[in-house]
Amino acid sequence: MGRQSLRERGLAVVVAGVVVAVLGTAINWPASAQSTGLAARKGSGISTTKHNLGSSGTGNNTIAAGTGAAASPSTEICVFCHTPHAAEVARGPLWNRLAGTATITPYTSATLTGGTVSGGMGTALTPGSVSLACLSCHDGTQAMNTLINAPGSNGYNAGGAAFGTLVSGAGLITGVAKIGGDLTNDHPIGMKYAGGRADTVQEVGGYVQFTKGTINATDAWWVDTDTIGRTGAPAADSSRQKTDMWLYARTGTTDTAYVECASCHDPHTDNALFLRIPNTYSSVCLSCHIK
Repeated sequence: MGRQSLRERGLAVVVAGVVVAVLGTAINWPASAQSTGLAARKGSGISTTKHNLGSSGTGNNTIAAGTGAAASPSTEICVFCHTPHAAEVARGPLWNRLAGTATITPYTSATLTGGTVSGGMGTALTPGSVSLACLSCHDGTQAMNTLINAPGSNGYNAGGAAFGTLVSGAGLITGVAKIGGDLTNDHPIGMKYAGGRADTVQEVGGYVQFTKGTINATDAWWVDTDTIGRTGAPAADSSRQKTDMWLYARTGTTDTAYVECASCHDPHTDNALFLRIPNTYSSVCLSCHIK
């Protein structure tokens, strides 16, 4: 009996040793998994788009890779729009840029300017905060590497300062991506969706009715892309997705469901032109417009 107990104790020691060895190995698993997961995430999404202005970016405007202690900050991606501290919150979530300085001229047309709920679309207002966030780069008035809070220590500058050295050019957006302040030849933003009209009082060839819901105890509006204005489109779901067309409230008003830049564009997607969904068969347009 004593010998059996001894063998049992010996076996227990061996098993315990195996468990310790396995647990010792397991301690490294989370870090390994985290590293693998990060590498996978870096291979898709914003890192592969022109919105990656870090040294790993492939667009026309990126900063040069740093050396020594400066090498790590130069690879950052999110910092060109967001900062976890000392942000400018009036224009976007943890926004890391000052407002652009272009003079804004809203879109205008015979059916938009001066319209009423019964007879027209109503006047487009100045862009809302989410659009101003986009225009802080796309109005072309300040370099894309001008940040409020650069990564690393002592990077804060309330007036904005250049972070890193641009590989080429002045860092100002050019070409068609430069929206500027003249919005008269661009899709209207800062306007009520469908002029604020319910689908029951829209003209023939009007607009898909938006969905209203509550997200984090706050009203939210979107046009469900599962109901794209074509026969046979799948039924709408009950939650807002990144692939829906988002609509926005405006601070200081009681009006709701406004169209802004991010209604059609998601700056974090790797879809062409940062569209929320591909525009195959004009799906972006037909998500809202019944034609």
